[in-house]
Amino acid sequence: YEPTAAGSGIPEVKAYLNGTKIPHFLRMKTLWTKLLSMIAANAATLQVGAEGPMIHIGAITGNGISQSQSKEFGFKIPFLQHFRNDRDKRDFITSGAGA
Repeated sequence: YEPTAAGSGIPEVKAYLNGTKIPHFLRMKTLWTKLLSMIAANAATLQVGAEGPMIHIGAITGNGISQSQSKEFGFKIPFLQHFRNDRDKRDFITSGAGA
């Protein structure tokens, strides 16, 4: 469904913060796929580390806050528009991954 949701997400977050552009890495579809797959894996009592996926989920959440808009849900928050530059986006992603 969403190939960028595979794996822990830590290498992808580190690569993105170092300047590598990864397509579809910080989308809402990736977030929902990661969340549902983690719930299903835990319900099936599979051994899954929660740290990596939570870092990826935090990075996606930080990206969503910094962009303050969503094409999928069709909303924009106008008073957060000055955070849409690349430097602030990386700061929000770092904060989200750290949380």
